[in-house]
Amino acid sequence: MPPLHDKYIRSYAMFMAIRNLISTNPDYRAFAQQLHLDAEILHNLRNTRYLRGREPVMKLGNLHLAWEYAKEHHDHHQFVQMLRVSPEVFDVLLILIRDHPVFQNNSNNSQAPVQDQLAVTLFRLGRYGNGASV
Repeated sequence: MPPLHDKYIRSYAMFMAIRNLISTNPDYRAFAQQLHLDAEILHNLRNTRYLRGREPVMKLGNLHLAWEYAKEHHDHHQFVQMLRVSPEVFDVLLILIRDHPVFQNNSNNSQAPVQDQLAVTLFRLGRYGNGASV
């Protein structure tokens, strides 16, 4: 079992022990119900595969800088340095692909905006070696 699972189980068991030691409720029926609930919680902790939420797959990092560079004409060279195309070419590419069905999603997990997906793709295509790996 992963260490995080062990840590949570130990912590919950410690909580149970302390709670039961300081409890002054003499109702054994309530105590039995609480023990049943505790057993269920421990079972779920043991059998839950992921205890932490998922992080977004696409990390945009400094991508916001590209949009800042695109605003000012004298910074366009920085935009080109990041994405390997001028802001004008980027806009044309965006117009050409934005309505493609691959960017439509009927899932509960929304996609990143097409603009961000294109920027990440262009950024990756402009790299080599480890920087190009996904």
